Parts: sequence; C-alpha cells; structure tokens
Amino acid sequence: SMMDKRMLDLRVTVSYSTDLAFAKSVLESVVTSADTMLRDEPSNVFVSELQDSAIELGARIWVKNEDYWNTKWQLTEEIKTAFDKNNIEIPFPQMDVNIQTGA
Repeated sequence: SMMDKRMLDLRVTVSYSTDLAFAKSVLESVVTSADTMLRDEPSNVFVSELQDSAIELGARIWVKNEDYWNTKWQLTEEIKTAFDKNNIEIPFPQMDVNIQTGA
C-alpha cells in the first residue's frame, strides 16, 4: 500500500438468539483495546448482515501497515475468547437431513 496505514475489517457471526447490543459491546471492547489501533482514526462496530442462520457483526479499526496481520490474528483470537467467556455463540453451518423409509 502507498499509505502508511490500513483499515482492518473484521467479521464475526453470532446466533439469532444473541443480545446484539451486548455482543457489539464485547466486540468493541476487544477491538478498541488493541495497542496497535490508531486512536486518531475512526473505529466502528456494526451489524453487517442478516444471514440465513447467523447475524454477521463487523468491526473496523485503522492500524499501521506493518501491524496489520499481527493485529488481525491477535484480535481474531481475542474475539473468540471474549465471546466464549461471555457465552456469545458463534454459530457454524448446519444442515438437518430427514430420511424417509418405507413404501
């Protein structure tokens, strides 16, 4: 990149039974605690998409180019840990299969 900073865009899904305000607050506390976040740039936590079996939350912060990947990996792990600690379910794709037998 020609610029010395880069937007870090993270996405995570939560179940439809999740308290969105609470999940967003947990997500925001995790991403804004990153030491590498550029404090003079805007950050945002939002509902990104209503998917078939999950709600996608997004978070955006700005970091220096050289901090991008390490911050992404660190925050991804910290989000999972924080969601587990706060009983926020990260759903995974599931499929129900019904088998009919007989004539």
